[in-house]
Amino acid sequence: MGKDKKIPVFVWKKNSGQVGGGYYPIVACFVTLGVHVLFTVYLHSKNDYLQGKPEASKCDGSCQHSQGHMEDFSKEGHHIDYARKPIVDAAMAFLVLKK
Repeated sequence: MGKDKKIPVFVWKKNSGQVGGGYYPIVACFVTLGVHVLFTVYLHSKNDYLQGKPEASKCDGSCQHSQGHMEDFSKEGHHIDYARKPIVDAAMAFLVLKK
């Protein structure tokens, strides 16, 4: 992932009421690309793991009505352990296939 160019992503849980450890379906909206990537992480008290293959689709606007936060996916987060690169790769592959 590029170190100089930021990748702004709005991230939110599909089920905002879900708390504690377990499997969390999460959506990442790549705001400048118009792409959503659905992925699942396993959250545990010590580690977070990306599960399965992230799935990309066209932004449907659901991000505008969801509670979440902005992140820069050009860097790995210091407070999360799950890999961001497969999520970014899924978004980029979707854009290539869309052309």
